[in-house]
Amino acid sequence: MLKTTVLVVGSFSVQFLVHLLVFHFRTIRNRFKTILGIAWGGLALYGILYFTTPNEGLWFVAEATAAPVSNPWILAGHFLLGVLLYAFFFMGYLEFYFTADRSISFRIMMMAEDAPGKTIRYEELVKTIDPNSIIDWRLDDLVYGGYLTRQDKSYSITRKGYVTQKFYRFAVKFLNLGGYH
Repeated sequence: MLKTTVLVVGSFSVQFLVHLLVFHFRTIRNRFKTILGIAWGGLALYGILYFTTPNEGLWFVAEATAAPVSNPWILAGHFLLGVLLYAFFFMGYLEFYFTADRSISFRIMMMAEDAPGKTIRYEELVKTIDPNSIIDWRLDDLVYGGYLTRQDKSYSITRKGYVTQKFYRFAVKFLNLGGYH
């Protein structure tokens, strides 16, 4: 199982480094699809490394702790657990990435930090961040993500949007977070 963990961490680290380099040196139009493509590449790297490295242990693992595993079901289980671990790493990273990319709150804090006296007036914020553009931005994201469809100036929920909102509606009610009404 140590092999699985080491290979997942290594593959995810490569994926992370590639993401940083690509996004730093290029202007990316379709960011989510690009991140997803890089992540699939990292997962493929994990698969290649998993099936091409010995099961008896890796060079940095002491022989006493590296008992050979030869049962194919155990090996398949270890591989699938690695895929799951990689997916969890990726989901956690997406949370960080989309917070950095989309958070209005963090943008406001950065604007305050950059302002003279580290203070920004509400009027200045509204000049820079138009409240209507925020709604337009969110609607565009929902259409792009396949959660809504747009016809003229009306938006309809899709099957994907319906399923997703049901999940979150349950969470909001169960956790007593309050509604939008």
